[in-house]
Amino acid sequence: MERVAYYGITANLVLYMKNSLHFGAASASQHVNNWVGATTVLPIFGAFIADTYWGKYRTILYLSIFYVLVSRDRAAVDTVAVNFIKISF
Repeated sequence: MERVAYYGITANLVLYMKNSLHFGAASASQHVNNWVGATTVLPIFGAFIADTYWGKYRTILYLSIFYVLVSRDRAAVDTVAVNFIKISF
């Protein structure tokens, strides 16, 4: 199921970036290729950390905490940006 979601997102992401976010075709393709590369390489990095330093469960715990903290801060930044745009226009 995860692979189906991955390929579905990959196929539609360029169109979404071009039509909804008004990226150029080359820029949208570059961003999608960067995303595909990151989703391919980062699991290898996580496996290296798990096998070398922390172990499986600590790696999951630490990277999950990191993900939550980054997502929370990202949501706060996005909220401020949206409110700024609403006030500006």
